Amino acid sequence: MLVALAACKSRSEPPPPSGEATTTTPPRPAPRQIDPPASAGALAPNLRATDDAVLATWLEPSGDGAHRLRFARWRSGGWSAPVTIVEDKRIVANWADVPSVAQGGDGALVAHWAEASGGEAYAYDAVIARSTDGGASWKRIGALHDDGTATEHGFVSLLGEATAVRAFWLDGRATGAEGGAMTLRTATVAEGVAAGEVIDDRVCDCCGTAAVATEDGPLVAYRDRSADEIRDIAAARRAAAGWTSPATVHRDGWQIAGCPVNGPALAARDRRVAIAWYTYAESTHRVRAAFSDDGGGSFAPAIDVDAPQGGRSPLGRVSIALLDDGSAVVGWLASDREDAAVLLRRVGRDGTLGAELQVGANLAGRDAGFPRLARSGDGVIVAWTEPGATLRLRAAEVPLAALPLTGAVTDGDDGASEPIIAVGSPAPPIEAATLDGARASVAELRGKVVLVNLWATWCEPCRHELPVLATLHERDTARGLVIVAINIDRKRTRDEVAQYVARRKLPFAVWLDPDDRVSPALGATTYPVNVLIDRDGNVVWRRAGAIRADDLELRAALDAALR
Repeated sequence: MLVALAACKSRSEPPPPSGEATTTTPPRPAPRQIDPPASAGALAPNLRATDDAVLATWLEPSGDGAHRLRFARWRSGGWSAPVTIVEDKRIVANWADVPSVAQGGDGALVAHWAEASGGEAYAYDAVIARSTDGGASWKRIGALHDDGTATEHGFVSLLGEATAVRAFWLDGRATGAEGGAMTLRTATVAEGVAAGEVIDDRVCDCCGTAAVATEDGPLVAYRDRSADEIRDIAAARRAAAGWTSPATVHRDGWQIAGCPVNGPALAARDRRVAIAWYTYAESTHRVRAAFSDDGGGSFAPAIDVDAPQGGRSPLGRVSIALLDDGSAVVGWLASDREDAAVLLRRVGRDGTLGAELQVGANLAGRDAGFPRLARSGDGVIVAWTEPGATLRLRAAEVPLAALPLTGAVTDGDDGASEPIIAVGSPAPPIEAATLDGARASVAELRGKVVLVNLWATWCEPCRHELPVLATLHERDTARGLVIVAINIDRKRTRDEVAQYVARRKLPFAVWLDPDDRVSPALGATTYPVNVLIDRDGNVVWRRAGAIRADDLELRAALDAALR
């Protein structure tokens, strides 16, 4: 776009008078493509900067349903030969909960990955291995946690300490039969795993964590979860007396009874800390950043890194690197419906913004994963997953000269952004497949009141919402309500989803959309999403987030539509 605007300007403005001096801006250096040595189908990249290299991990399919976790170094302008850390059919190849590696002060490397622990898709363990020979060979240690429950344990952050590596993870042991909340826990890893500690006893279920070392001790950031479903970013640090009480980084006030799958990113040097995160508070997509001078004890006011611009909105999935001058480079995904881009921007501590730099084209679906960023020499390395018929890992080396602080500001819209499909507008074409494989369309249900629900088996709020939908079906189907729950799982087969539905005895229609075409049509970026369509085919109510059985707003919308 910038190139096109510049070309238009050069054609429309007259040349300077003869003899008048002209000035030209030297071209900025371009990013250099440095794709990792990964095979086709690879996904879930992660990067970690050390003093002399960037450590990379990713997952590759290895045949017969198995995956292998691979490791390589970027050093002196090239990648080392990849090493397999583990290969197993139980490895969970997840677009959001990705493996990582970190180096302790003793030089040992620790890697983690997710490993299925039961028949449910969300039952998996956070498993670790350790290498004392620079990554040439790896010894499996086992799970970070000792509860033995078939629940979710993941979204791990690893952090090097003097003689060990500290791990932080989301622990779902209380979410099983107890029906409790996800917790944030930590433990150190050396030759074994030390006893774990609880940092926060109620956190968001499926947003990644981030951790850094500061002069004041380790700092962890994560998406918190209040009793009334405010899911803002919080941080806690370890002081001499133990872990501090978690504190909100910035009070966005994002209330969502759903699964954003959008955690924060941290970077630190000495006592300086930079953090980036995504929020949809006040129905406005934003990527934000903030700085701290006291090791994360407090943060300056939030800086808007990106906000809606025309039809484009940030999706989040942030990463961040801290530079020597105290500024930071923030990476994120932004989309215009199905199309998305991997963007970088330099952010000053005073709120100054550099121009956006696009380093890769992408798609807005889940397969795009989370771009990762790491400082390297006089630039940064960024890695991402490129969706397509076959997934591919991409990476680029970006010189800092390509990311100047220009003083530009975001051109975002003021106030709340409307969803792509606003209440009162005609419903878009919504087509999917039934569990029998037949084509299905909401348009064919004209004359009925239709509640369209977007859900996934990996989304915990979606799973908790299914009984609520069943209650609505039993209560209102005789009045003309049709519930259509559209499953967006890409990795589950039709038979697997059908078995899932059968085990839960879901009485309403379940359709399949593994290509995730309905989400962009409905403007969905978090799950679950519910859209109520009246008998004339118009959207009369919309909710990004889970519904409750006592939801008065939905009850009023249903009663009005079903008259």
